[in-house]
Amino acid sequence: MTKQKTLKTEYKVIGYYLEYFVDGKFIGSKPCEQDAARNLGWAGKRFAYATSDIKLDRNKTIKAGTKYYTYYNQLCGKLKGTHDEKVTNLYNLNAWRIK
Repeated sequence: MTKQKTLKTEYKVIGYYLEYFVDGKFIGSKPCEQDAARNLGWAGKRFAYATSDIKLDRNKTIKAGTKYYTYYNQLCGKLKGTHDEKVTNLYNLNAWRIK
């Protein structure tokens, strides 16, 4: 069994957003502020009941009383580093496809 390398790619963080799901189905997302107490991705999953209607992007709505859950994610922008570092990181990300 081969040991997999951990790639260290750094992106400029543009912002944060919440993804809303109802009964396992993606409903929409909504921008939010940084929450240092919350984990990113699946580890930051939270369940709740809507106390009032929640308006999301693209005119989606979660009605009051509906059980939903959210994932907290970051919105990444430009890849940091020199040109050579960027090319190397992108090559290594896709190296498994080349073999």
